[in-house]
Amino acid sequence: MRSDIADKDSKYLEALVKQEYAINNTINEIELSIADLKKRLDSFDVNFVSAYKSRNEEFRFLPAQLQVTLLTFTRHEIHRKQIYEQIGFLTELSVTTEEHDSSKKFQSLESTSPATPLIDVPKVISDIETAFGNDNPLSTSLA
Repeated sequence: MRSDIADKDSKYLEALVKQEYAINNTINEIELSIADLKKRLDSFDVNFVSAYKSRNEEFRFLPAQLQVTLLTFTRHEIHRKQIYEQIGFLTELSVTTEEHDSSKKFQSLESTSPATPLIDVPKVISDIETAFGNDNPLSTSLA
């Protein structure tokens, strides 16, 4: 990709140099024409002055302008199965605990999916008695 970009940059630079050369050439011709006109104004020779032909029509048009399209990057579509085949993938996490020389395997941990809704109404598991009694605004039961 870097070599492609470098090639395109060099082509663009070459086109810019050509356009710059054409513009500079036109500027030089206009300057020569102006110098010739000044000579004719200062001249007393009628034949020299009457032989003048205007080059305005020639200088009226600018050199062709460059139409540049910027480089765009188009990414390839990513196929997950191909990536998994090439570099592998992670398995689900499992946790084991050892109690009295026996191992108990828990179910694999998974994230909550939209298919399994959360509990709509919270459950009171236990009430904790405090010194504030029933006057405490935090002691209201949710059940």
